[in-house]
Amino acid sequence: MAGYRPADWHPLDLDRDPTPGAPQRVRTLAAQLHTFADDVSEALRLVKGMAGEDTLLQWAGKSAEVFKEQFKDVPKNLKKLKKSYEMCGDALADYWPKLERAQALADRALVKAKEAQSDLSSAKSRLSSADSWVTRATKEADKYKDDPTGSKSDADKPDEGKVRAATRDVQSAKSAHTQAQSDVTSAQNALDAAKKMAEDARKMRDDAAGEAKRKIDEASDAGIPNRHWWQDVGHWFEDNWDTIVTVCKVVVAVVGIIAMIIGGPILGAIVLVAALVVLADTLYKYSKGQASLWDVAFAALDCIPGGKGITSLGKIAKGLKEMKNLRGGMKAMSLAVRGLGKNARGMLEDGAKGAYNRLKSAIRSKGSDPIDWATGTMFLPETDVTLPGSLPLVFTRRAASDYRCGWWFGPSWASTIDQRLEVDEDGIVFVTEDGLLLGFPHPVAPHAPVLPAAGPRLRLTRLDDGGYRVEDPQTGVARRFGQPRDGIALLQRISDRNGDAVDVDHADDGTPLALRHSGGYHLRLTVDEGRVTALHLVGAGQDGTDALLRTYSYTDGCLTAVANASGRAMRLTYDDRHRITSWTDRNGRGYAYTYDAADRCVAEGGEAGHLTLTLEYDGTDPAWPGARITTVTTAEGAVSTYVVDDGCRVVAEVDPLGGTTRSTWDEHHRLRSWTDESGHTTVRAYDGDGRLLSAVRPDGTTVRLAYGEAGGPVELTRPDGQVTRRAYDSRGNCVEITAPGGATRHYTYDDAGHLSSVTDPTRLVTRVRCDAAGRAEHVTDPLGGVTRFVHDAFGRVTAVTDPLGRTTRMEWGADGELLRRTAPDGAAEEWTYDGEGNRTSHTDAAGAVTRFEYTHFNLLAAHLARRCPPRLRLRRLAAADRREPPGRTALDLRVRPRGTARRRDRLRRPHPELRP
Repeated sequence: MAGYRPADWHPLDLDRDPTPGAPQRVRTLAAQLHTFADDVSEALRLVKGMAGEDTLLQWAGKSAEVFKEQFKDVPKNLKKLKKSYEMCGDALADYWPKLERAQALADRALVKAKEAQSDLSSAKSRLSSADSWVTRATKEADKYKDDPTGSKSDADKPDEGKVRAATRDVQSAKSAHTQAQSDVTSAQNALDAAKKMAEDARKMRDDAAGEAKRKIDEASDAGIPNRHWWQDVGHWFEDNWDTIVTVCKVVVAVVGIIAMIIGGPILGAIVLVAALVVLADTLYKYSKGQASLWDVAFAALDCIPGGKGITSLGKIAKGLKEMKNLRGGMKAMSLAVRGLGKNARGMLEDGAKGAYNRLKSAIRSKGSDPIDWATGTMFLPETDVTLPGSLPLVFTRRAASDYRCGWWFGPSWASTIDQRLEVDEDGIVFVTEDGLLLGFPHPVAPHAPVLPAAGPRLRLTRLDDGGYRVEDPQTGVARRFGQPRDGIALLQRISDRNGDAVDVDHADDGTPLALRHSGGYHLRLTVDEGRVTALHLVGAGQDGTDALLRTYSYTDGCLTAVANASGRAMRLTYDDRHRITSWTDRNGRGYAYTYDAADRCVAEGGEAGHLTLTLEYDGTDPAWPGARITTVTTAEGAVSTYVVDDGCRVVAEVDPLGGTTRSTWDEHHRLRSWTDESGHTTVRAYDGDGRLLSAVRPDGTTVRLAYGEAGGPVELTRPDGQVTRRAYDSRGNCVEITAPGGATRHYTYDDAGHLSSVTDPTRLVTRVRCDAAGRAEHVTDPLGGVTRFVHDAFGRVTAVTDPLGRTTRMEWGADGELLRRTAPDGAAEEWTYDGEGNRTSHTDAAGAVTRFEYTHFNLLAAHLARRCPPRLRLRRLAAADRREPPGRTALDLRVRPRGTARRRDRLRRPHPELRP
């Protein structure tokens, strides 16, 4: 897979890659530098020829004087610039093959180290067994030694056969010990050799990098003579390359439009000269706060005769306005324009209809890792922490191959702290934490809610202070945004109807600092150079310090590593368009993606060949006029077809056996009907807020729901006419549930909206006392017995004391894994986990250990239960991957001593079992 580097170097006693770098990116940069040098050379040729141009001689006036004054030193500087870029390109062109060779050597060292480690572990195990064997055999042989006193009678003397057997056993044991010791030495030598190979690779890479650095320094000396300027701009150039490209596109657009109006031979040279001067002067001044983005554009316009008045052109103004709206200096601007300057409005308008505002339930991706069959978008959702409560504090991220609105985790990532409103003259775009972009019209007045043009039926309201509120009427969860600054309204608070809230702290420049929960949780963010680098839970450490939850690492502004509390990292690679090209999980297993020019995934697959798919888009079929066809082919040749309408909704799915399911959708991407392979159809209806009103089943029976003012369902009518009723208080809390037979259960809540009592139909009352987050601390049953719960700083239960005073205690890992449970009698169970949170062992109270092994996608591969009878002991699982197409035979080896083959039909129903 392109750009893939191993994540775990611990077999070599290294905590990181000894040969970091991306040879192909260095190669690309070298080519770009050479191309730039060629462009400078062409500009130099044109500028030198300008003195003889009649157009220049005829050009007079103030603009001509400014041009001559600004560019009098251009020829000699262009010559130096050309030489400098050529030398720098040569340095990188020489460096990347050496880096590639060093990485290949390091990779071979890692493979050899893993093999040597495995051999060493096996040899040490054999040596330990041989040691025990020698001890046992020697002890047995000692029993048969001759009687030194001669006191034993002939009858008491040992059998000579046994003596010889014992002697041979000792010799065999010693021979096995010698061989095992030799194997240990050989494996250790092999491991040492692998480590030396890795060190050689590191030195090869470092020497090559040092040589490249020396040549680049020479290139800087050959360039424009202000050395201090070059060094400063070098780092700035690296951090802001995409921004520079975007700004230069505006310059080229400006001059290109004028060229169509004015024409003339001089404009070709002016385009190149203006771009170079903007890069070397105005952009650098902008980075120092000495110029604005308007200055960047005007610097180009001032170089052009007749340029005044052109700035009102619509496309120029729109482009400059989008750039002006970017906040927080050059770094913050860089975050928002890495995808060629697309803000949320630009993405929403440029994307296909429905691409960015569909409900999650409308996205079809089953059988992939995952890919949206309708758009070809690869997406990767991640949850970094969930802290329980009436209003849980959840911190999430989501990457997508076509997404470029990310700020704090890179351009490809939406996140909890990336939520914002982007306000312009056309309306308001809500940038959500899960990658949706919802376009709202401007509210006509404060407190007059408006709905999005498409997508979830959220309500946006303008507040009296100029801020905004976005509420989900179904859940009652609302988001409060501050007053827009430069067109951006930042998220300030997330709250529910009971007053539980999560407040977001920002620095003056908009940098997120913390999330504070009304229940006491406090997430602290570390931000460096416009990127979140760490996430801590304040006061959650064992000694009261802040507990580290995640660390984030970046390459060229893209999130490339996420380490959990144990320090194990999930690693990602990207292409030059910020699309994820591979991930490697915390167990070292990888998966890769390939894309087309439209950011659609055209191939994906794991390093071991698992879940390998190829995809084709925009096909046609006479059976589906006006629809687009997406074809998905597995490594085994199974082909599935997905029919997509003009709203990016899958309206039909054809499986490899020809079975077809059909769906219809409304304009807000809600499922209207679904027809299975057998022609059975279920039809749904919704109200204006997107809530389900009825579902008509294939047999014609209907389930109906009615809703109250609080937003929750007040009646559920089943097909047989039986009705379940609910009642709510003014804050939307359910206070009463009446079953079809009339039995009623009552609920009460405290002032904070947390559950305080439950009264069953027989009027028996259970009372509950909750903490500030809404977690139960005391539960008193109808007989007066009290159960007490103790929680840690993560909200996890660490102790439960029952009404008899018996306490069960739990210990947890930093990533939420249950490590130990101790019963009231002191008996304890323990669990261990791998880097992905999979349970690898369970030790019961008697000390018996059950072990588990996993393969790709965290699927269970092996299971050893020591307490099972040998004939029923399951040592290896061979169950088929659930992603296999219907109709395939899978071997089921769960707890049976014999395998059972099952075949399923198109509806995944099992056929009668086939015994082997």
